[in-house]
Amino acid sequence: ALGATLAPPLIAFLGSRFHWRTVFLFTGSLGLLWVIPWLWLYRRPAEHPRLTAEERKLAAAEAEATDVALPSEGRWRYILHRRETWLLMIGRMITDPVWYFYLFWFPKYLTDARHLTLFELGRIAWIVYLAADLGCILGGAFSGFLIKRGCCPARSRLLVMGVAFLLPISPLINFAASPLMAVCIAAIVAFAHLSWQTSLSALIVDLYPKPLAGTVFGLVSAGSGLGRLISTNLVGRAVTYYSYAPLFIAMGFLHPLAYILITCFRKKEP
Repeated sequence: ALGATLAPPLIAFLGSRFHWRTVFLFTGSLGLLWVIPWLWLYRRPAEHPRLTAEERKLAAAEAEATDVALPSEGRWRYILHRRETWLLMIGRMITDPVWYFYLFWFPKYLTDARHLTLFELGRIAWIVYLAADLGCILGGAFSGFLIKRGCCPARSRLLVMGVAFLLPISPLINFAASPLMAVCIAAIVAFAHLSWQTSLSALIVDLYPKPLAGTVFGLVSAGSGLGRLISTNLVGRAVTYYSYAPLFIAMGFLHPLAYILITCFRKKEP
């Protein structure tokens, strides 16, 4: 999300001064350049020279705690027979298209429907993605605060995921009096979604044994990819043959639907 915050002004700057190919070349090269400091600075935790003795002891205890027996019925059978696996997959499939829309289509909406120039887009579009950054941080921090106050970890994530009910303000973008007001409403949507997504992802760690967390996370992320696969075609058709208006209306109700599914059909803690 931080990268998405930096992208609009950076792309507007490059696009207004250089050929459009320069934008792709520059942004695409950043990932390759990142490899250099990564290889130079990264160390396995046990080998890192700045690790204290106390931290080494904690890391060793964590590794030992992770080395637990897998469920007797087998990894995949256990994962696929748990109701929560399918609920989390469906939750990501339903709601992640909203983020993909705001990440990839919302700037186009601002230029197509609000008639912003590339320079004007670079001046205000970053607000949406800064709000998404804050959603990542504050959503996770608030659930951590609830846990410290004695709340069950899974319940704390679900309480934060209640931000789903902020999403129905999305259709108001259609009636915003100015591009800036539309961006501010979109910023609230982005904040709520990233708080939701961070909490939903943390549920995996809360609900599954640690040796299975990576596998479950991969399956849940596959649900996200499937949602993107379906929504990209639908969004493209809606924009081409209708307008952006029905998209903002539809996306206002996906998160509440997913929240109701997850809270109503998951197994309750004993």
